[in-house]
Amino acid sequence: MKCANQDQFCNPKYRNAKYCNAKYCNGKHCDANYCNTTRVLKWLQRHIDGTKRGHIAKLFDAGFEEATNSFVIVSELGDETLKHRLYAENRLFLAEEMVMKITVPLLELHQVAMHLDIKPSNYVFVKSESDALKLIDFDGAELLVGNGGIDQHKMPQVDAHTMQYMSPEQDEHLFKERKELSVKADIWAIGIITCEIILQNRYYDYFFSKDEDLRVDLVLHYIGKYFRGYRLVTEKNKHCEEEQKASRKVDTFDKLNFDSEEWLDKSNYYFTLAHIMRMAADYPLLFHLITNTLNIEPEKRMTARGIVDYLNKKCIPGTSKQIDNVSSLPFFHKVTVGILRRTFEKRKDQKMLGLLGIVEEKQRKAMDELRMRGITCETKNILLGEETNEFSENDKFAKSPESESGQNEEENESKSKIKRMFSLKSKEKPKNDFWAIAKTKYSKLSKNSREEGDKPFLG
Repeated sequence: MKCANQDQFCNPKYRNAKYCNAKYCNGKHCDANYCNTTRVLKWLQRHIDGTKRGHIAKLFDAGFEEATNSFVIVSELGDETLKHRLYAENRLFLAEEMVMKITVPLLELHQVAMHLDIKPSNYVFVKSESDALKLIDFDGAELLVGNGGIDQHKMPQVDAHTMQYMSPEQDEHLFKERKELSVKADIWAIGIITCEIILQNRYYDYFFSKDEDLRVDLVLHYIGKYFRGYRLVTEKNKHCEEEQKASRKVDTFDKLNFDSEEWLDKSNYYFTLAHIMRMAADYPLLFHLITNTLNIEPEKRMTARGIVDYLNKKCIPGTSKQIDNVSSLPFFHKVTVGILRRTFEKRKDQKMLGLLGIVEEKQRKAMDELRMRGITCETKNILLGEETNEFSENDKFAKSPESESGQNEEENESKSKIKRMFSLKSKEKPKNDFWAIAKTKYSKLSKNSREEGDKPFLG
């Protein structure tokens, strides 16, 4: 189903300013993705108090418009996406603070649903709300609470994903066998984005090269392969139109053999390992978050609450708690610092040994700090109503935590905003109720030398 550009349905007088963000689809029955977005956002707004979902984009209105025979979704529009900000020229930011910002929306969402398409372009900054970062695009999201049921794992009904940020269990769900997913798929994406945040920081200095054109997307691609332990080998079937529409057909999962040194000789893997080691040296505490969120076993990954507590120095990841010494510090799968040292010594690779020495020194200090934290970070997600049995089987939408009058006030406020937007005169200036898109310049980053990582965010 083809959707029109939002300029075609926003108020003609204010199309250029783009006060609203709307999707406009032809046909009385909306596309499954857009129906899903409406379903998830309506459920959130009915059952979670507005003060407890301030980092999820608001749904103003949705429904069928008889005049145009189209289904319309009108939602909150941000000023700038996280992707725009990360890739802007000479952008400087605290990595830990940015990781906190991308995790808080999941802390709110994971009470009731999993997103399943977490990526930088699905976060937007809203300047009118103190530059708050909000989560958008719920086309592939799946509710875990409702209809009398509470499920930590669920079979997604809509497939919406981005390969670069997709978890191993999503790989298997799409390409190997249909299987249930959990909120831990979103946590994997947080790990990949954390790597992206570090690589895009103005002060990130690649150890072996002065090349200004760092292919961040390529590095992330191979980092994902390292932590997955395999690469997807796919082939297109040109003789089948239906399979062409699906864009790919999986042939096999090509596993990396970490028991030998052959994996280091594969194209691009050596330089990717150097980037991972650089992150472990420059961001020693954040590296423990990366290795935990990119753990191949979903049940070992921290929850969104666990990540927030970790960044606030309240807990230690369970995967880090099991480490006896720096030599046993895991990078991915069976590969540890000790294994890397023996490998580089055998190869007489002085450059990598020098970098590994820095990693060992920084990680000793990091582990001493982590051992001071007595609490283990949460790995079990708690859903809304899981302990209180709040939701009845016979009621699709159970009673809201908000009062009925409070809910009506919020709905009326949203409707009045839209009414005001379409009733503005052409000479009036827009109010701050809606948001304009800020233009961002894309350019190369200037690489400056860096000695130490950012201090942990104190939130």
